[in-house]
Amino acid sequence: MTAPGPTTPEVTAPAAGEAGNAPPHDQDEDLAAIISCVSSEFTSGAGTEEAIQTVAVSFARMHSDIAFPMEVQVRHVADVLNKVSDAAVFMGLHDVQFWMQRRVSKGAQPEAIHGVVVDVDVQVTDILAEVERAGIPMPAAYFPTLNGYKLVYAFAAVVDVAVFEQIAQRLTLALEGGDPASWNLSQGQRLPKCLKTTTSGVVAVDFTAQLANPVALAPVVEVVPFPRRVQRQLGAWNPSPSDRERIRDYLVEVGIPAPEDPDKALYAACPVSEEHDSKCCYVNVHEGGAIDVTCLGGHAGEGKKHWSERDLLFLAGGEAAADSASFDLMRDLPVTWSAKQLFEHRLRDWPPPLREAAFATWMYEKALREAESPEGVDRVLSIYRRRLAGDLAFGPVHMYFSMVENRLAYHDAAGRRYFVSCKESGPSTRSNLHECQSTAAWALVEEEKKDGTSEYVPGWEPTTSSLMNKLMVGQRSALRVLGVPAVTRYDLPVAHVEDGWEVEAGTKIVTATLAFTFPPNTKEIPALDFFLGLFRAGRLPLATENDVRLFVACIAAPLLRDIGRGQLGIWWTIGPPGAGKDFLAEMAAAVWEATSAHPLRVSFDINITNDLEMKRSFAAAEGAVFARAKEAGKRLGMVETLIQVAGTSTLTARGMRENERSIPNSFVIVADSAEDLPDRREISRRTVMISVADMDDSISKGAVLDEVKQAAPGLLLHLKRLIESKTPEWYLRQADTRSRLLIPVALSRLLGATLPDVQGQDLSDIFEAMMEFIATPVAKEEGERERKKAMDRGGKESLEMKTLPSYRMSLFIDQMKGIAGYRELFATFGDKAKALTTRIIRESNYANVRAGKVPYLTIKIGNTDYALKFTRSSRNFILVPVEYYEKQMSSSGKCPSPTTPTTPAGTEETSPAPQETTSLPSDAPSSDTPTVFCDDELLSTEDSGSTKGGTP
Repeated sequence: MTAPGPTTPEVTAPAAGEAGNAPPHDQDEDLAAIISCVSSEFTSGAGTEEAIQTVAVSFARMHSDIAFPMEVQVRHVADVLNKVSDAAVFMGLHDVQFWMQRRVSKGAQPEAIHGVVVDVDVQVTDILAEVERAGIPMPAAYFPTLNGYKLVYAFAAVVDVAVFEQIAQRLTLALEGGDPASWNLSQGQRLPKCLKTTTSGVVAVDFTAQLANPVALAPVVEVVPFPRRVQRQLGAWNPSPSDRERIRDYLVEVGIPAPEDPDKALYAACPVSEEHDSKCCYVNVHEGGAIDVTCLGGHAGEGKKHWSERDLLFLAGGEAAADSASFDLMRDLPVTWSAKQLFEHRLRDWPPPLREAAFATWMYEKALREAESPEGVDRVLSIYRRRLAGDLAFGPVHMYFSMVENRLAYHDAAGRRYFVSCKESGPSTRSNLHECQSTAAWALVEEEKKDGTSEYVPGWEPTTSSLMNKLMVGQRSALRVLGVPAVTRYDLPVAHVEDGWEVEAGTKIVTATLAFTFPPNTKEIPALDFFLGLFRAGRLPLATENDVRLFVACIAAPLLRDIGRGQLGIWWTIGPPGAGKDFLAEMAAAVWEATSAHPLRVSFDINITNDLEMKRSFAAAEGAVFARAKEAGKRLGMVETLIQVAGTSTLTARGMRENERSIPNSFVIVADSAEDLPDRREISRRTVMISVADMDDSISKGAVLDEVKQAAPGLLLHLKRLIESKTPEWYLRQADTRSRLLIPVALSRLLGATLPDVQGQDLSDIFEAMMEFIATPVAKEEGERERKKAMDRGGKESLEMKTLPSYRMSLFIDQMKGIAGYRELFATFGDKAKALTTRIIRESNYANVRAGKVPYLTIKIGNTDYALKFTRSSRNFILVPVEYYEKQMSSSGKCPSPTTPTTPAGTEETSPAPQETTSLPSDAPSSDTPTVFCDDELLSTEDSGSTKGGTP
């Protein structure tokens, strides 16, 4: 039943001398008289059975320190509050408050605590229904307020402050809108009917308290269950959409369908009863889709029943379905720093006092369950405090398993990160004492005394050594048991990453993402305008404004290292010696170094001494965002290394005395050289070239660098926000990239820069060598022999092999290497068949042939178009004039579509003409009539001159 609605007329103090208006110094006496009168009316009979359920209630004015207690039977609490309210308003007393305590002064501690008043600042239509849904005991009395309602609980015995706070916190946390002041011992609550002083005057509040439960609450913490509301917020239940669909289907089957939107539905049936005498079963759908059921029916004397979402899934799908979706806060989450962070994150929308109370309440509940006796609760709580706060000298230690480096690490109170080092196979409880004490391995353990008795003392769990061993490699069960989270931490700015703490489905370990946070006083500085200003003032050694935009893109590229792994590209500065290539690379790194709150290594040099040294350089590069490739153009093997590294999402790393492991390729490669960019497609498509120009010697590069460092945080903050103005999908779904990596293309478009066409390696010399080779008698014999061999194999060979002459790449290389002037050519392009074939395929548009878009690669030698096709797994090649190719294939019954247009040497073909491939399946019919080749048809003698051509 709901109390009458409020009436809030504006009233003013009556004139002096009017009835009910005593002078201020007499108002305490008036209140004392009221309490005395009401007390005499409700005095309980001493020594009777009724006197057992008696509590003390104290009253005082807000602006006075004097309080007046009185003894009240629990069943009369509502009546006493109403009587005192009426009399106080009649006497003109403003802001009269009450406590469920015995106290004679508002400023002093109470003499005894007899109950708690829970203030809720959310208006509801049915107060008792809200109490039922929250799963907490019924109050002795309740009444509405202007902003919500109040619940008055009476204890069956006097309690101490600790029990009072625990019970008050549980009750407050269970209700949406609960006021944290409810567990403040000195906080008084206004009466249901009162004269309330506000900033706009005095408001008359008129409500009526009602009795709900005449039985006092047991004075123990366990009488109030751990709040369901906190469990829901913490994700203690994590069902999938299919689980909730199964629950909904089940509720439809039993005749109590759940509402589609957040709401409640009332039915006369429940999951265990087909029909009650009245509608008493609430089916609730909460924000986020959670479903539960509360039935207030009698259930043959069992009383009310509540079914959580897990209970409903158990009824719908059995125990296996319910367990897989369950995360038990009490069973699966140890008390460690990760649990506190999980509470902070999941309850981040709650006021700080409520968040702290929720964690303290959960920790107390854990201690109640873990302690072997009530006396052991305080000792368990001391264990928890040691895990969270550490010792007084060293401070707290937050240990976690780093998902980036795959190593065990911890950070201290200042946020500095350290990796756990240990001489053995796992952390030692002696040498790694502080780290180990921050985990659930530090517990209350049983210790046997000399006299044969045992006691519980702080110590290590028996399985600590084994768990610590497994912890070093991030074994999931060890992480869960010890309460150590798996953390992905970013010590430098990163885009499209937010802090978050979650529970991993299945393993039930706590996982976290810790993103870099800019200081609150960081002011945004437009990066492009800043660097263009330096350039126009002649203080930046770059050739054009487009190079400035590309340099800003190079600085911004590491911000996308989380979503663009392996796609960050090579940023190659080219210019004469001493022009400022190293200065620009140093400037890019300095921007990132100056942004970090702690000294960090943001750049490292790629080591190409050998494969092992390169892996060690990657292993030591933890935290770095730039990989330097100095003098890349003239260092033997650097170009091949850059081709291997850029474009792959993971890299192989191996530290000293460690096994190999894979790390994400989140490095932006900064290369430089005085020479031009190598004319290879594999480098060109991975690389952004930035041209460097000489800067006036009168300008101090050190002063420019200092200015950039000072502006660094604001520059990166601006770039981060600019990058986050586009979604991650925008960066990963770039079109018309012309085979370039995604991130350089996206950043150039975002910053208004242009990228040149991808340039492939000039293969003219190789193609001319092929032409010269096929004109030799050895090649003519080879071509006829390979064609006849294909004819003999029948359906195992393609129609092209059986129709046209083909030549082994190995024979071609062996023959031409012996001719003067060609040995150096093959040293450049590769003197092995596989290497040379791979180079031709990668540096040309041969990918279109392999994809079946065109039947052959068209190359121009002199004035004639030739068809190049690799066969037999690229061990053989066919090279004939395009007209001859089409004529022979047409006469063999396979007429290809028109040939591809020939494009200039080294450029990328953006839209090749679609063609059919001439390769036939292995069971294609073979021709029984051998083809007779004419040299004049095969080779055009008038165009056989060595004029440089190119690939499409």
